[in-house]
Amino acid sequence: MFTIISTKKWLGFLLLVLAITLQGCAHGGKYGKKIPAKPSIHLKYPDIVNAGGSGKPHIVYFLLAESYKRKGDMDRALIYLQKAEAADSGSLFLQKELARLHVHRNEIPEALIIIDRGLKENPDHIEFLGVLAQIKLIQNKDNEVPPIFEKILAATPDDQALYFLLGGLYSKLNNTSKAIETFMRLTDRFPDSFSGHYYLGRLYTLEENFDQAETEFMDAFRLNSDLLEALYGLVQIYEVQNEEEKLKSIFETILDRDPEDIRSCLALALIHHRSGGTEKALVMLERLGKREEDTQDILKIVVKHYIRKAKHKDALFLLGGLVERAPIKGDYHYFMGVCHNELKDNASAMAQFEKVTMESTFYEKAVLIRAFYHMDRNEHQKAIRILEKAHELVPKNTEFILFLGSFYEEIELFQKAVDMYILGLSIDKESPRLYFRLGVVYDKKGDRQACIREMKNVIRLAPEDANALNYLGYTYADLGMNLDEAEELILRALKFKPDDGYITDSLGWVYYKKGNYAKAVVTLEKAVSMVPDDPTLLEHLGDALAKAKNTEKAVETYKRSLKFKKKDTRDIEVKIEKLINKQAILTP
Repeated sequence: MFTIISTKKWLGFLLLVLAITLQGCAHGGKYGKKIPAKPSIHLKYPDIVNAGGSGKPHIVYFLLAESYKRKGDMDRALIYLQKAEAADSGSLFLQKELARLHVHRNEIPEALIIIDRGLKENPDHIEFLGVLAQIKLIQNKDNEVPPIFEKILAATPDDQALYFLLGGLYSKLNNTSKAIETFMRLTDRFPDSFSGHYYLGRLYTLEENFDQAETEFMDAFRLNSDLLEALYGLVQIYEVQNEEEKLKSIFETILDRDPEDIRSCLALALIHHRSGGTEKALVMLERLGKREEDTQDILKIVVKHYIRKAKHKDALFLLGGLVERAPIKGDYHYFMGVCHNELKDNASAMAQFEKVTMESTFYEKAVLIRAFYHMDRNEHQKAIRILEKAHELVPKNTEFILFLGSFYEEIELFQKAVDMYILGLSIDKESPRLYFRLGVVYDKKGDRQACIREMKNVIRLAPEDANALNYLGYTYADLGMNLDEAEELILRALKFKPDDGYITDSLGWVYYKKGNYAKAVVTLEKAVSMVPDDPTLLEHLGDALAKAKNTEKAVETYKRSLKFKKKDTRDIEVKIEKLINKQAILTP
């Protein structure tokens, strides 16, 4: 199937052509003396190399270098190429080959010395200029390359590849006008260059000069009727202009040449549907849906051209037609669910997700979407039943196990959660996520030592897991143990999440436990500024302020904590009462 090539993609292709062009001379080409593809018979007589004289040793050295290059031994290739150049120091060809080898070895300074010397003596030498351009591209100095290409092009105006290289580079540099000018020079000199007309069409489209773009795409297709990309260039224009009849004609033309073209079939079916030919459209879609081997390609096109462009109603019509005769329907139902979800039709979305079967690539996603939908609506038992059923069908799916365990946690069935996580770890012993959740649920059960053990397992498997580093550090701090290690763990976590208010709170709590109340206040104030509505963070700050003997501000902070705390408020109320009573006693 043909697709429209993006500007960046075709530029990458053109730059690849440059690399090929610059390699041409090694085996004889347009710019250099022809060198035999295989080592000559002289290599059988190494005494010629040793004796020198009339044996032209530079040729032998060069052939030896070529032989080693083919074997991948670039060190020896360099030694013999340097010997060849020394034996014939006036050879521009050998200088150029030596520079190219240095470039291949990523020895850019050495290559530049040779190129600069060569260009001082021969400023218009095409091959030196070509290697210089290659070096500039490697150095990401793209803006310095166009003048070099222009100079080469002036000397070789019939080299079509250079027009493409230069035009592509101007486009990459966002100089569209110069890119257009370059391709116009190409098509003026080579009127039958269908590729030149095609790229002009692409550039005019970028400039929104649709009339000129249309002309160029039509010229490209007239010159090469196999170039369906030119027709898709016209599609892009007509879609912007809402030219439905022209689009219909283009898609019919594409399907005449390639009856298997998926995008055209989908687009034409949609056009028929909009113009009252729904029955004809559905016949086309049902026929396409039968092509099981093309299911993934069909879905990619629906996603790219309809769902990602928020054309959800169009996508639903297409998917509804495709699914009717599809041998495997689950993937189609999944994306129909996605469309309904985007249209805020939750009931229809869930109905489609429920139809996604185990054979579908998206079965796991569909199950989790349904489960979380009910969990978010506090329909906990419905969510759990969905995951329990999925777990029965696919007992080794650790995602189902992980989230089923987390749902048990949510309704405080902690032992069932522990059992699920342990089951998951029997399947995947290296899962940091399962170890983390197991540690958390042990903490909720009050088994702090088991929590510490599992958090250490997470850090063993994922040393940069900021959440585990923080959890272990905070647990140590809360228990008043290993405070230096706790501080180190939390500082490591902050390297990965420097703007995390909860981790900053943990660090402040370590300082509090160490008795450094002034530093604790500063750190906890920073944490509260990041998360201003968390009751635990506010309570921690209140505790530090109280210890720092800032009673008034401590009481104010505790009261703020109470505003956000939904239950178990008595502890904070007692702290406020004690501070107020203490302040009353101390006040004369």
